[in-house]
Amino acid sequence: MSNHRAEIGAAAEREAAAALASAGWQILACNLRVAGLEIDILARDETGRLVAVEVRARLRVGEATPAEILGQRKRAALRRQREAISGLTRVDLLLVAGPPGERRLRLVRGVAERGGSPGTQLGALDLGQGIRTRSMSPRNGGPSGSRWRPAVA
Repeated sequence: MSNHRAEIGAAAEREAAAALASAGWQILACNLRVAGLEIDILARDETGRLVAVEVRARLRVGEATPAEILGQRKRAALRRQREAISGLTRVDLLLVAGPPGERRLRLVRGVAERGGSPGTQLGALDLGQGIRTRSMSPRNGGPSGSRWRPAVA
């Protein structure tokens, strides 16, 4: 990974952790290595559930589905993470999209569910009102009525 890409990824992870904390999540660890895999953020969500969060930074996300953003190999690694940590209830994807200063965050819950399809729930991270969960359209895997807000750290 180039140094520039690593810097962008690290900045996105810091922004994601700050946004989750401001939405009521308890950040337990960042860049944690478990079973040969790295967990970007390990946290307790607003209900107290233990969640691993994969952070992805993009200039634009467009209409890409979580499966397209992560790819099959990464989704398999995320499922292994879920099984390697006792008490881990969910693996989420947090997209940090847009150029610096204009970023928007989108949380996709449950991208590594056992027996489920990736990204069965979509949450738009709204720093003013916490995390909202929205259903994804089963027909095209895209969000239905999601609302993005700029992330302000």
